[in-house]
Amino acid sequence: MRKANLIFGIVLFLAFLSTGYYMSSYFKPEHLTDLTMRMQIRASHIYLLFTALLNILAFTCELRGTGRARNFFDSAFRLLLVAAGTVALCAFAFEHTGDLKERKLTLLSVILALASVGFFLIHEILTAMRQHLFLSSHVLTMEKPIAVNAGKIEARQKKSIYPAPFAAMMALREKRVLGDLFGLTNFGVNLTTIKPGGMSALRHAHATQDEFIYIVSGNPVLVTNEGETQLSPGMCAGFLHGNGNAHNLINREKTDAVYLEIGDRSAGDAVLYPDNDLMANFEGPGNWRFTHKDGSPY
Repeated sequence: MRKANLIFGIVLFLAFLSTGYYMSSYFKPEHLTDLTMRMQIRASHIYLLFTALLNILAFTCELRGTGRARNFFDSAFRLLLVAAGTVALCAFAFEHTGDLKERKLTLLSVILALASVGFFLIHEILTAMRQHLFLSSHVLTMEKPIAVNAGKIEARQKKSIYPAPFAAMMALREKRVLGDLFGLTNFGVNLTTIKPGGMSALRHAHATQDEFIYIVSGNPVLVTNEGETQLSPGMCAGFLHGNGNAHNLINREKTDAVYLEIGDRSAGDAVLYPDNDLMANFEGPGNWRFTHKDGSPY
């Protein structure tokens, strides 16, 4: 649907440009002497540009979150913009009443555009409120320990948040979430175990989030754009955001590999998976939106 907004916006913009030449001829004194009608057509022409730009801008906007509610608001936001542009085009072509008060098509187009923006803003405000309530209740009400034995923390039940079929590839990985135990919100800390034959994640690179790992035990292989590097206990590695150097760990040994991983939670992060048809966008604590590389959802 995003592509539809872009294509329709370009069509409206081209219509605006082409009709500009028509207006330069039509507005000659010998063709049109009614000043009110000239103002009406001029206003409709400018509003045609406005709806074109709104549709193009909608292509760059993406509603946060997942689920049916998000999909409903997203569809309503985009369909109403297309409808607003269509009605604006009809108003420019046919609404030449000469009476500024009799502009039903233009009024309808304005209402549709405002309703579209309203759907977008309502969804974003509600999403922000839900995230704020989640953080407030999670941080303020959770009983935070002073210290824990990391190895005795129960592993996270859900092996992966990847969509199918990639989630199954993480079956041999266990994560013990440590940072959340202490109410940390700016960065996450996990104690991760990779069983023999498993991997830490799909090879990936972050746009805004930095990552750091420290090998506790075992001998995993670090895979980056430069190739493979054998790691051993006591070794560490850091991954700077934004450089496109995709990385992951693979355990080819017969014993477990255990490592500590630390990563920040920068807003607006995006993740690229060069070896797989997968992309991810960070939309708040614990909320990632996964898509194909062409932007279509899983």
